[in-house]
Amino acid sequence: MINEFISEGVDQKFIKLKEHSQKLITHIMKTKNIPGLSIAFYHKDNLYSEGFGYADLENKIVAKPDTVYLLGSVMKPMTALAIMKLSETVLDIEDEVQRYVTFYPKKKWPITIRQILGHMSGLSWKTLEWKKHYDKIQYTTREVIDLFKDNELEFKPGTKYEYSSLGYNLLGAVIEEVSGVPYEEYMKSNIWKPLKMDDTQLDTRQIIMNRARGYDYENGTLLNSVYINNSLWFAAGGGRSTVLDLLKLSKGLDNETILPHKVQNQMYEPMILIDGTKTDYGLGWRLNKESDYTIIHHGGGQPGTTTHLLRVPSLDFGLAIGCNLGYVDQIKEMAFEIEKIFIKIN
Repeated sequence: MINEFISEGVDQKFIKLKEHSQKLITHIMKTKNIPGLSIAFYHKDNLYSEGFGYADLENKIVAKPDTVYLLGSVMKPMTALAIMKLSETVLDIEDEVQRYVTFYPKKKWPITIRQILGHMSGLSWKTLEWKKHYDKIQYTTREVIDLFKDNELEFKPGTKYEYSSLGYNLLGAVIEEVSGVPYEEYMKSNIWKPLKMDDTQLDTRQIIMNRARGYDYENGTLLNSVYINNSLWFAAGGGRSTVLDLLKLSKGLDNETILPHKVQNQMYEPMILIDGTKTDYGLGWRLNKESDYTIIHHGGGQPGTTTHLLRVPSLDFGLAIGCNLGYVDQIKEMAFEIEKIFIKIN
């Protein structure tokens, strides 16, 4: 286990939160048989980070704060952040997406970038004829879009909320077409490098340090996860990172390092359907209310990984969890339990 604080005078409330968290994590890891888990959270200048269990069971390599996990859909807030950064200068999120991605055909109804950001676009996996090999091969951005570009929309944009990774892949194409560089290059230059997120990248088969091995249960038996080529998900869920890097993202947003609050705040407002119904999703972030506070968060899950990033910007609090077991609902529950403890004791 590794413990780290970045301030000398850690207050007693923060230490109490750390102790509560350790007990909660130990209990959940035991009851859900999670191989390895990393957690980090901060409040103002106090940082706690720790690893539990094994990043690699077969070789008995312990999990650490700098263990690298598949992100799953925690990529979506990053993609949304890139779109909002571009909106300051070269695009308008109220525009139809085809203004920027000309190889995505017009549909029965217009689709705006804002609607895609808020999962109100009508782009649905229901319209995709899934083939078993789809997540096993390497794709270019154009090839990913080609998989669904000719499909009709499931519903009129703005009339319904339906979570869509297809939409976020289309946003990845927007980023490339507007910036003139590949998606990963734009993210590195404009998001990850300025925030010193040195362990964040798109998932590849290249050798990287501290990579967690992924696991899943099948019929009650723990097995190594099946291979997935995450180029299929690139902007929607195709990245890798550490809990420490995710906190650099959160802190960078708190400090306006890469995006001013006046632009960020657009992301933290719930989307509103045509009939006036509010969703619990903003622009790239899920939104919850806790007492008088807005909780901004997003989770990710796929074979071999579950992650969650949670923020309370008004209290200067951020939390990130990663584990190497696929689709563990309790990771989100754990994040919210720690957040509730934090609010209670502060």
